[in-house]
Amino acid sequence: MAHEITPLQTLILWALLARGGSGFQKDLKPEPKPKDREALVRAGLISKEKGKRGAITLNVEDKGWHWASENMDAEISKHSNAGAVVLQDLLSRLGAYTKARNIALADVLAPQDQGADPGKGRQDKTEPQGPDAAPSDSHDFASLRAQLRAAFLDLTGDKFNTRVRLSDLREKLRHVDRAALDQTLLAIAKEEGAVLMQLDNRTEITGADRDAALEVGREPRHLLWLTK
Repeated sequence: MAHEITPLQTLILWALLARGGSGFQKDLKPEPKPKDREALVRAGLISKEKGKRGAITLNVEDKGWHWASENMDAEISKHSNAGAVVLQDLLSRLGAYTKARNIALADVLAPQDQGADPGKGRQDKTEPQGPDAAPSDSHDFASLRAQLRAAFLDLTGDKFNTRVRLSDLREKLRHVDRAALDQTLLAIAKEEGAVLMQLDNRTEITGADRDAALEVGREPRHLLWLTK
């Protein structure tokens, strides 16, 4: 999915992501100018809502979350002094995530072993640790991963680059133990081309979505997006 946005617009997008994907425009650093805001809206990466008192709320759309996951090395503006604020917000969220999931920072930032089994970190000379570890039997993981991807493609009509509700996936895979399916989803989300996302539009969230949600970093994820 190719979207040409400027380094400043990229920084604005990350400023929103670092706030959980939503925020008042006036509170963002850097505060978006209309031309940058509208460029992101036209690209489908964010949406805007105007309140009764004129306050503008910006929300990262599914495409924005996906774009960011695929372009984490995209250039950001070197001319804005807001980069430090965005970094601080991102580090705070990273810290909350690693503590909640019992993940060592080295598992995220240290050089990655490209041949490692998805879902396993530097500690897996023993058993996988934490609630997001892959199923302990690699054959079970491979089987569940294959079943999950098959269910995804069945729901999308054999299409990638789209989203599927976790509620629909769970219904397709209702024979699978929920804890095992959760572990598999979390492991797959660490692979390139896979993202667990929120439904940002609260009016879209149904009771089934809430029941099926998977909590990541203390935030619910309602959707799975696969690119390949």
